[in-house]
Amino acid sequence: MKKLIQVLLFSAVMFSPSFLNHAAVNAEERHSVPENSSMVSYGKLCNCGGVNYLLSTSYGEWVNASEEKCTSHTYGTDIIQTRSAAKTYRCSSCSKGYVEHLMETKRVCHGYDY
Repeated sequence: MKKLIQVLLFSAVMFSPSFLNHAAVNAEERHSVPENSSMVSYGKLCNCGGVNYLLSTSYGEWVNASEEKCTSHTYGTDIIQTRSAAKTYRCSSCSKGYVEHLMETKRVCHGYDY
């Protein structure tokens, strides 16, 4: 019973409006971003002390990479598709940036049951 009361009190404090406002203000002070900015914070710090923001993401076309037995049905196969992605990040302070290259994979089900 004592543990339950502790959990309830902790939850009440963590989700109280005054605590959430305090946490939001502290986060805003650490990493300020102009109000009219459309950039989304990535969260990694730059060497200069600024924060890197995701500026853009570009994707290649989905390409059939392989075919495997269907995992969700008794018969049929799934097509495994891949595509490239490039995410461009920029620092809020010094404007240096970098590009992160990724490969994405998805499974397209072509299975069936009789």
